Amino acid sequence: MYNKHDKKDEAIVNNPNTTGKTLDKYKDDKNTDVRCGVAWNYNTTPETLDYMKDDKDYYVRYWVANNPNTTPETLDYMKDDKSADVRYRIAQNSNTTPETLDYLKDDKNWYIRYEIAQNSNTIPETLDYLKDDEDASVRHGVALNHNTPLETLDYLKDDKKARVRCGVAWNISTTSKILDYMKDDEDKDVRGGVAWNLNTTSEILDYMKNDKNDSVRWGIARNPNTTIETLLYMYENAKQEEECEKIIDILSKKKLHNINEELKDKICKIICNIIKERK
Repeated sequence: MYNKHDKKDEAIVNNPNTTGKTLDKYKDDKNTDVRCGVAWNYNTTPETLDYMKDDKDYYVRYWVANNPNTTPETLDYMKDDKSADVRYRIAQNSNTTPETLDYLKDDKNWYIRYEIAQNSNTIPETLDYLKDDEDASVRHGVALNHNTPLETLDYLKDDKKARVRCGVAWNISTTSKILDYMKDDEDKDVRGGVAWNLNTTSEILDYMKNDKNDSVRWGIARNPNTTIETLLYMYENAKQEEECEKIIDILSKKKLHNINEELKDKICKIICNIIKERK
């Protein structure tokens, strides 16, 4: 039966100022909500969390698996928990070791494999294993992970799902060679990723300057690798006044000392005219 005493205890364990020593006193509380509060609280010590790893209530174990103070050893112990929600939190936790993540890579639940694919502790070998996962969300996570090896990214560049290819295009580890291959992708979001990626070369960006999609062209304009010549071309061929103004703003912040005098004068005149019109 719920009473005022339970309510007071819940308030204590859910208070972010409650010390670990005080929280430890509630680890065996008969009220599940109180124990959940202990497992949830970021002041709870690793020792208390380890004690609670076998709690009879899955929701308590869920918060143990979620807590950033839970040690790698405790998380590894919990990896066979019968609750998918608990394993999900283990897959998300930044303290989970590569070995534990690799162990979970065949979990029957796609959303757990997705979290493994996204986790920054997941090693290249595990990510490569997941590249053929039946669920596109998992492959998308692999494509975005900075630990994914180049061979795997190269493999995923031809994935049948656009969002997977999009992940490859946005990944900061993707090489200019792969990005060059993807520059004509049928999906605008994939081309947008190529346009924004800092590994995309000025030659690729110049090739893409006539892209029919506004967001792709804006990515090209914003990419620091885009040359002044390409930006000037885009200004002169812009389809909307707003696009012209955005490109001019970018051009006005560019260093012009590395271009020929004729081009420099042309840009300066354009900028001066824009400034006059704005007054």
